Amino acid sequence: MRSQCGYVVGLTLPSIVSVNEVPMLVLEVYSGSVKRVCRRTLATETNGFLAAVEAADYVRMLLLEVKHPGVKLIDLDNHYAKGLPFALTNAKSLEATLNCDAGQPTDKRAKILVSQVRELLGENAMGVTLPR
Repeated sequence: MRSQCGYVVGLTLPSIVSVNEVPMLVLEVYSGSVKRVCRRTLATETNGFLAAVEAADYVRMLLLEVKHPGVKLIDLDNHYAKGLPFALTNAKSLEATLNCDAGQPTDKRAKILVSQVRELLGENAMGVTLPR
């Protein structure tokens, strides 16, 4: 009766987009149920994907804090290069929606979730792909 999701957050090389095998330092792994009840598969996939992107953004902020000690968090986010996370998904419907191939979802909650993902990923939202 509950929807499942899972994700892996890690550090890797930029060549992950073009090379078959790339080393990855795994920082966080999650497998569990989606905390919100979703009526559609796209909403469930987007909910899980958003959780993963938020976890990656948290890691990004921690790395910025380590790199620039003594700088306030608000200043880190506003004044330093974001180095936005790169995300992969195995959900074809989510990939198509984020890449504007499928148009906008009809479910209002899914629209909000997709907008949140696009905001967090910035220009990388258009690069969401299926893993090889």
